[in-house]
This record gives sequence, C-alpha cells and structure tokens, in this order.
Amino acid sequence: MLSQRLVIPVLALVALVALVIPAAATTTTYSDPTAFNTATQSLFFTQVDFNTAIYSSGTGFTDASGAVFADILNSNGNLVVSSSCANTCAPNGQLKDTGTNGFAITLPNNIYAFAFYLSAGGSVNITFYGNGVYSNTPLSSPSTPTFFGATTSAPITGFVITGPSIIIDDFQISSGAGTQAAEAAPFILIGTGLVLLRLLGQRWLRLRTS
Repeated sequence: MLSQRLVIPVLALVALVALVIPAAATTTTYSDPTAFNTATQSLFFTQVDFNTAIYSSGTGFTDASGAVFADILNSNGNLVVSSSCANTCAPNGQLKDTGTNGFAITLPNNIYAFAFYLSAGGSVNITFYGNGVYSNTPLSSPSTPTFFGATTSAPITGFVITGPSIIIDDFQISSGAGTQAAEAAPFILIGTGLVLLRLLGQRWLRLRTS
C-alpha cells in the first residue's frame, strides 16, 4: 500500500523528470535531392553566395548569412571562388579547395537543415555534430557534382569535409527543420507525467478509502 508520504514525492519526481529530460537529437542525411526537397518543402532556405563572400587569410570566406568556409589546416590561400561551374552555381559561384585538406564550415545559429553539391579529386568524408549527435558520411570519389543534404532536430553548428580538391556548389541553409520535433518530445513527457500523476492519485484515494 502506498502511503501519502511516498505518493507525494513520487508524483513530484515524475513531474520533474517530464520537465527536465531533454529531447534526443536525431539527424537524417540525403543523397537524393528530390527526397530532400520533399522532406523540407515547408522550409525557407538561404543561398550562400560565394561571389560576394568576404575573404580573409585568417578565417577564409564569410557569407552574408554568417556561414564561414575555411581550409581545415587554415591554409586559406588554397580557397578559390569560381563563377563558372558544372552544376547550378551561377550567380552564386562555387568554392574550391585546391589542396588536399578539405573544408571546415561554421554555420550560423539555429541551422536545422543544409544541402549542397560537391565534387572532389578523391574519396571524401563529411562529419558533423547536431547537438552532440555525431554523423559521418563517406563519399567514394565524387568526380561529378554529388548531392548531400541533412536535417536535424537540434542545431548543427558546423562540420568538416575532408578530401582532395573539393568543390562546393549550390550551398543552402535553413533554420526551420526539426524545430517541431525537437520541441514535441518534452511536451510528450510532460503529458505522460500528468497522466501518471492522475493514475497514482486515483490509486492512492482508492487505497485510503478501502
């Protein structure tokens, strides 16, 4: 039989857990632009413009959106913008790392989705974190423009693309993906806690009156 002294702390604990447990972040990657567009059709994307990005030898290229593209080893002299490319860059340009290092990309705050095309002179790895959720995608020698997209339920602050002679084109970012999923889980937990509160309260009343 549950005593009143026991029931009250249990109910309080259930409510507290429902409020403080964070939602687990999830990430989804896409190699098919049609599938990515379908999954993100309600979102608004900002196009990175490499032609107007500001270059610094110390930080690389900074787009008006706040996205920063640097050489992984800070050899930013390897970065070259071209206005003529194989995919859809015009009038936004493409960015190439002529070395063998690859890119370190820092995204603006609250980015939940991004997509781009890339090609390279060898195999490539794309590695990023979404609120601590590690994701690594290897691409085997994408010599022609290859699509890569990702959505996450928690913000992605940045990622790296390692490989030789990487070219990035048609880079887009959005702050809208996954927000609803990220916020829904705590409310589900709160709802579950309230249901348990009611059930435990009813049980306690029955035991008290029996």
